[in-house]
Amino acid sequence: MSTAGTTLRSFTGALAMGLLMLALVLIGVQFWATSHGQQGPGVAAVLSQVVAGLVAVALQTYADRNRDRNGGLAVVGVLVVVLGSLWFWWW
Repeated sequence: MSTAGTTLRSFTGALAMGLLMLALVLIGVQFWATSHGQQGPGVAAVLSQVVAGLVAVALQTYADRNRDRNGGLAVVGVLVVVLGSLWFWWW
């Protein structure tokens, strides 16, 4: 295992967990907003962030357990899911 591979897996792990934490914050914001009569971010935005976070964490788990070509593809998948979600919902 190379140092670069370990560093990349650590980085994508942080991104995956960050995306999941963002989803949990959005759940809290949605509940807070609706309890105060506000619209909030919306159910579609919240659900898509939750799904993206769970997919990213699942891909990262696979990447951490498989240090082969498929694990490398899972790392790329984490990057695509995280960056795609941020691009679509937050830009």
